[in-house]
Parts: sequence; C-alpha cells; structure tokens
Amino acid sequence: MTWGGGGAWGGGDPWGGAVPGGAAPPTLIAVDPGVADVLGGTLATFYGTSFYDPALIEIVDGGGATVGTAYYQHAKLDLRYGKIIAGLPALPVGVYGVKVTTPAGTSPVLRGVLTYKVFADEGKVLRTRRRYAQIWATGERISV
Repeated sequence: MTWGGGGAWGGGDPWGGAVPGGAAPPTLIAVDPGVADVLGGTLATFYGTSFYDPALIEIVDGGGATVGTAYYQHAKLDLRYGKIIAGLPALPVGVYGVKVTTPAGTSPVLRGVLTYKVFADEGKVLRTRRRYAQIWATGERISV
C-alpha cells in the first residue's frame, strides 16, 4: 500500500493529504464528556469512524440548526476507530446534538449528547480570587 501518487488511498493519505478514494461518510458514535461549561472551552473527545482531515464539528439545537462550531485541536486516525479532540464553544444552558463533516460527507446528528450547564466551581473560584485579590496584585506568585 502506498500513500502518495495513487495506491490504495486514491492519491492521498489518511493524515490530511486527501480523502481516500471511496471513503464512507463519517459516523459519530459518542462524545465524552457529555457535559460542557456555558462559558466554552471544555475539551471533548468525539468517537466515530471515517474521520479524515479536515473535520468540522458542529453543535446543533433540537431543530437541527447549527448553533456553534467546536475548535479542532487534534485528530487521531486509526484503522480500528477515529477520535477527534476539540474545544467546545460557549452556548446557553441546554441540551444539544453534534454532527461531524469531513470531505467524504456528513454524519447523522447524534442528538442529546451534550448538556451545557453553569459549572458550580466557577463561583468558588471567583470568591477565592476576590478574597486574595490584593495579595495577588502586589505579592509574590506561588505555584502549587
């Protein structure tokens, strides 16, 4: 099997050179974790098949409309499974679905796999930050 100039992959490679000839559209199987912060930035792993670069991960509402796009970080392509790690966008509290689009096509929407909520720890962090704000502004930085 050769990667470039023809071969079994139709002139490309599975790491972004081109979509293999006859590749099937992606199939999304699971998202982990299923809970995201409304402020955005939660890293999630998307599992499925036929993931090829570039991959577009869209967050959809109950009606199927795209409400956000995940920030693509890294793809691990394997003959047994596919995995994409991406940062989730900021969205209002609610339950959302996900779909993945690659050059070979778009996966069916996996509905109700992401629940956006306000993380409880955020309030604790802000209260602690306010308590030590004067020390932080003028004192030494201690890293633990």
